[in-house]
Amino acid sequence: MRNIEETVTALKSGAAAHRALLKSIYGFNGDEHIIFMNGGLGNQMFQYFFYKWLSREIKAPVIVDDTYFFVEKKHNGLELENIFGFKLVKLSDVLPKDVFSDMLERRAAGEAVPEQLYQAGYPISVVGEFNTPEFSGAVTWQPGFYPVCANNKGMLYYHMYNLDARYLKILAENGDFPAKLFPDGLDEKNLNYAKAIKSTESVALHIRRGDFVTLGWAMDIAAYNQAISVMNNHVQNPVYFIFSDDLDYCREHLAELGLENNETVFVEGNVAPNNYRDLQLMIMCKHRIVNNSSFCYLAALLREGDGLVLNMNPSREVI
Repeated sequence: MRNIEETVTALKSGAAAHRALLKSIYGFNGDEHIIFMNGGLGNQMFQYFFYKWLSREIKAPVIVDDTYFFVEKKHNGLELENIFGFKLVKLSDVLPKDVFSDMLERRAAGEAVPEQLYQAGYPISVVGEFNTPEFSGAVTWQPGFYPVCANNKGMLYYHMYNLDARYLKILAENGDFPAKLFPDGLDEKNLNYAKAIKSTESVALHIRRGDFVTLGWAMDIAAYNQAISVMNNHVQNPVYFIFSDDLDYCREHLAELGLENNETVFVEGNVAPNNYRDLQLMIMCKHRIVNNSSFCYLAALLREGDGLVLNMNPSREVI
């Protein structure tokens, strides 16, 4: 296996030789389907549903681009394997360490993974949903749920978010999603939350702040107020279990949320690396208000009960 230093020498002998050398270093066949993965646990799960679905639909290799978690270092990193034991084929696994290290350096400098492979001479094209990284080759667009993509041929890079329930539905119907998702070991505090959730008319209320505020994605407090009013009119004696990355904000705005006359429980203590316990507790709740967070949407799709679901983001169907 040639190393990265040899690519520098190859540059002196011309672009064609450079591309040929890079192709030998990466070792791809040219039919791989590479799936972009990013964000927190919610985003990762929806991208995993697509990865898992595509892996069962096609014979070509399906690989996760996990470079985001090495370069961006946001949220809690790639959590799927550590929490749920999911098995992923990742670029960090299939590439030699020095090659992957070089890929990370170039990505950090602004050269996206598909662009690197394109410049190495691979006939790769990008499939985007909302946006794509800067890319010199062909780009096509498809919605988050598009099963026809299983017919796509050639080397493809999917820059998708796949915030759609239907890939999960297909996996579940075919026994490709585990019946038991979360690891054992709820601590005493979470066991008490779980007991309270199961013994009351519990309502999961997730209020996402953090980067959503900076990005302008945070839902208006009036929208929560309206949803809570509807919930109060349909559920007798609801108990609101509040999950948020800014519980202080929720406490300070309890009246504006319309919760001053309701029983509320602020779910606290599930910080990194145990944030997923919030997801587990949200799934247990009998009723729920669903915002535009992928974390909240995921909890709604995996819900255990058949209580009232108020969806504040109708562009994403809760099935």
